[in-house]
Amino acid sequence: METHNDDKRRSVAQRLDEIIGALETSAPGPGDRSPVPISGEFDGSLVAAQRHRAEIETASEKRLDEITAGYPEITAAWERRGSS
Repeated sequence: METHNDDKRRSVAQRLDEIIGALETSAPGPGDRSPVPISGEFDGSLVAAQRHRAEIETASEKRLDEITAGYPEITAAWERRGSS
């Protein structure tokens, strides 16, 4: 049985996969801004997104929330899902 946390984990992983794809296609150069909207400590780099994606499967609920909060797109998508 899938829990709310499993659903969120799967949703965040899927969104991170999309972000990674976008960054692979148009990775910013040195000193350029990331094409990915970010928040907090995250820098929007491909490496950071890949690292966050790798963490998802084993991340605590708190860490999952931190990763989600670092990407406004993911946060908004998750909130829309919860309100539908």
